[in-house]
Amino acid sequence: MNRRIYLLMGLIFMLFFSCNQGKKSERPSIKESWYENIPQKTGYAFIINKSLDIKKFPSTIFNYYINKGDKDFLSKISFFSPYYVYIIQKDDKLKSFVGKGISSDFDKVFNEVDGIYNGVNIYKASTKSKEYYGIKQGEVSYVSDSRINLENVLRTNDKMLTPEEKNSFIETDRLLDHNADYNVVQLSKDLKTDVFNSSAFRIISKKIADYEAFDVVDLSKEIYTGIALSQEEKMMGIFKDISGVDHEIYKFLPEGFTEASRFSFDDFTGFYAGFTSYFNYKPLIKYTTKSLFHTLQSFTFFEENFNKAIILQFDDATDFIKTNPYAGVYNKYDIYEIKKPEL
Repeated sequence: MNRRIYLLMGLIFMLFFSCNQGKKSERPSIKESWYENIPQKTGYAFIINKSLDIKKFPSTIFNYYINKGDKDFLSKISFFSPYYVYIIQKDDKLKSFVGKGISSDFDKVFNEVDGIYNGVNIYKASTKSKEYYGIKQGEVSYVSDSRINLENVLRTNDKMLTPEEKNSFIETDRLLDHNADYNVVQLSKDLKTDVFNSSAFRIISKKIADYEAFDVVDLSKEIYTGIALSQEEKMMGIFKDISGVDHEIYKFLPEGFTEASRFSFDDFTGFYAGFTSYFNYKPLIKYTTKSLFHTLQSFTFFEENFNKAIILQFDDATDFIKTNPYAGVYNKYDIYEIKKPEL
């Protein structure tokens, strides 16, 4: 009888223990989207979707904006993913950052009240290199290397977006892959020149789009895929009703190329009309005619060791080739000489 009782008690204990083991504490997750309560003068919003060691972030883009000391500090805050890092800009210059999310170690890092603004405590934490500030809004924490940034957050918190702004942000958010390691969205139209808005085309970003959104699916590879979103009056309106074409241009790029940019279109005439209209472009008729390029599908600019080249992709290059004299053969490929570089 006693043995049965002990056995029964043992089974109850095991059942209780296993039930408790099965219960997992739910990780806090920020309820606000990255586009809600955006700090003033934000140029870029980084959306960190996964629990990554920010100190070891190999990202060239992220490191462009956030230095080692700032990364060390953000690591101490221990934000639960997802969380957001906003790059604050002023007068076309990078100024500072604001981190936003739910933190497990906010109280450990910030133990000194620096002051009160709009009835909210502003905390301060000092490091060897600089001072950082933090505030709490409900369960959400904001941290920054500038107290003014946090005062601006408190001053404009819960500012209502216009219906147009909200729809633009919602549409941008739908295009993001939130399973990627992180996303980055360009918000400002006046940006410091950087990797996102300088290219072989040397086109200013604000002429291309109102927003640009990118995914980095695998941080270790740092391949950016994304889209530019614009109103019709922006340059991207050139591509209205025009689709891209499949290509294998990469086969023709030398292995050591440093930069490449490509425009593709399934309707050269439509692209040409939009391009000439937008830029008020007057072609040198002496050297070029539309008929010469009527089967053109894309042009690609690339650089290799400061040398520049262009790849033209035609559906049928016969008309174009006929205008240039034959110059010889190399590896069974015919070579033609372009006598008119103005072409």
